[in-house]
Amino acid sequence: MRKLLLSIIVCVAVAIGISRGCSQNRKEIELVVMHTTNVQHDWMVEFLHKSLVSLAIDDVGAHFQTPNDRSRFCLGNPEAVSSLNPMKFSSEFTLSKPGEMFWSPDHHGSRIFTVKRITTGEIVLSYRMTMNYRSFGKNLFTIDEGEFTLEPIQEP
Repeated sequence: MRKLLLSIIVCVAVAIGISRGCSQNRKEIELVVMHTTNVQHDWMVEFLHKSLVSLAIDDVGAHFQTPNDRSRFCLGNPEAVSSLNPMKFSSEFTLSKPGEMFWSPDHHGSRIFTVKRITTGEIVLSYRMTMNYRSFGKNLFTIDEGEFTLEPIQEP
């Protein structure tokens, strides 16, 4: 009985020592956030060109249309609870004034577009693209912001 009790005490002491040693040696890995400007500019323009069937611009605003079976966008500000509950996905939508937003969610990040201005024949959009690389084994989060101009796009 004494040997059993002594064995239990030794096991508990070793377990406590190991757990303390592990917790003292464990480093907290800091998330690296990289903020850039216009690095993803060309990719974002190409993304919209591939996602849209058409973009018409007139006196009412910019009319976006995506294929029903593919890219659809959420409307509104993704940071506003009203845009998230429920998310309003749409394959056809019109934006008519500066500040209006649409976005494309992804499980690793998002692409957020905001209307800067609409003039005859073009729309200027600012973008914010985020990407979280932690699920790829990298402790990195990137944010790229910029703006670009789109002209009308017609289905080929």
